[in-house]
Amino acid sequence: MPEQLNMVGSVPVAVRQSIESGGDFDGTLPQNGKSLTKGFITYAEDDQGGMFQVGNTSSESDAMQVARCVQIAIKFGGQNSWSLSLAEAGKSDIAIYTGTNETHLFKSGDVDVNIVLSPGQYLKLVTANASTAMEATFWFTGAGGTDGII
Repeated sequence: MPEQLNMVGSVPVAVRQSIESGGDFDGTLPQNGKSLTKGFITYAEDDQGGMFQVGNTSSESDAMQVARCVQIAIKFGGQNSWSLSLAEAGKSDIAIYTGTNETHLFKSGDVDVNIVLSPGQYLKLVTANASTAMEATFWFTGAGGTDGII
């Protein structure tokens, strides 16, 4: 089970992943370890990543919480294409944002970002043929006044 961080419903918690030069976000969890410090879950730089999961993916019933993504910041790296989707095991992905050779994506607030993740769902970032290092940070809170767990 992933390491978890409890948070009060309105206090954001961030998940940061970094992809080394020549790697791509492929919608999976990074494998090089992570640290948890002051509301940030930071994964070590890896050649894969892009699965942004929160505690709502746990099989433990007390961690089955609804979460809301409140901010997204991505620094891309010369990719041919990219997509950000809402995903859930055994179901088709739902595209949220897609693009080609953008260098950055920043979304914040209720107008740009109001992505609610039900239990078992996660955000999936995928890039193709990136040439330089990339970094993505997603901020989450509990949704509907409930506590969220990352």
